[in-house]
Amino acid sequence: MRIWEKDPVVVVIAIGTNDDVFENDEQWVPPEEFRKNLQKLIDLVKPLAKQVVLIGNPACDEELTTPVSWGDFYYTNKELERSEKDLANIAIQNNLPYIPIYEKFKNHLDAGINLLSDVLHPNDVGHKFMAEIILPEIQRVLSEE
Repeated sequence: MRIWEKDPVVVVIAIGTNDDVFENDEQWVPPEEFRKNLQKLIDLVKPLAKQVVLIGNPACDEELTTPVSWGDFYYTNKELERSEKDLANIAIQNNLPYIPIYEKFKNHLDAGINLLSDVLHPNDVGHKFMAEIILPEIQRVLSEE
């Protein structure tokens, strides 16, 4: 018996932000490796779940992440947006639902809405904002099954 035959299991994959960090001008996880790692993760969890859903990345406050205050690291919205596009393409290739976050999050940041706790990670308002985007889509996915 599959795990989800009794109760539906939806696996939500939200990765990319830490993979997009640069240290000493070298990206921790280059784009090709990111795509391969994501595909491996999908291949591992897909047989165990009724559905796998991919979630996009939030934007960052680039003025404060290039570099960050805690080391020779930096994050750019260009890379966060690129990995979100990779997530979208891989979702299409695997026929999986995909929930974009980046553009809406960036628009709110640009409007002066404080969504970040530390220039990179969402604060309570940012998490609530993301949940308002994600939860209806998860509910839609569950209702389709």
